Amino acid sequence: MSCRVDLTAWNKMWDYWSDFIEEVPEAIKTALYAAAVAAQKEVLAQIDQRGVPGNTGRIKRWQEIRMGSGGHYSAVSPTFADVIQVAKSSGDWTTSADLTRYLDRGYGIRQPSGRAKRYRPRIRGNGIYVKGYQFYSWAAMKADKIALDAAETALREFDEELDDAMYGGKG
Repeated sequence: MSCRVDLTAWNKMWDYWSDFIEEVPEAIKTALYAAAVAAQKEVLAQIDQRGVPGNTGRIKRWQEIRMGSGGHYSAVSPTFADVIQVAKSSGDWTTSADLTRYLDRGYGIRQPSGRAKRYRPRIRGNGIYVKGYQFYSWAAMKADKIALDAAETALREFDEELDDAMYGGKG
């Protein structure tokens, strides 16, 4: 899945906060984590809004925040932790990430062979593909603005806490 994000607002924010970030490197991680939390909330809202069938909260529980090892990016993605099914013939695993991807993007289905005696085709039209719910795509449309606001707020709070710690509160 690919999504283009307008980075001009992000770059403008980082330029504004660059002096502060140089002095306090933890500020980047704080801002990126706040942005990821905001993006995760939007993804969870889109899962509900798109009407994913059989949604008992399991798919929402699989959405986790990933932080870059260098602390320069954050993302929301499905966890690979749960194995949903193991194929009998090949032994391949279907993980929670696979199932989330199938629900988001859609998936192809096998066409009937037509060799059975009483075969009647039930698939009409080009029914060889199940449409996805595209909750990640819909979330990405709003997530950049929401994440930017959350990062700005986190940096402001971080700055205020630092001032309180250094100068003993607001005077």
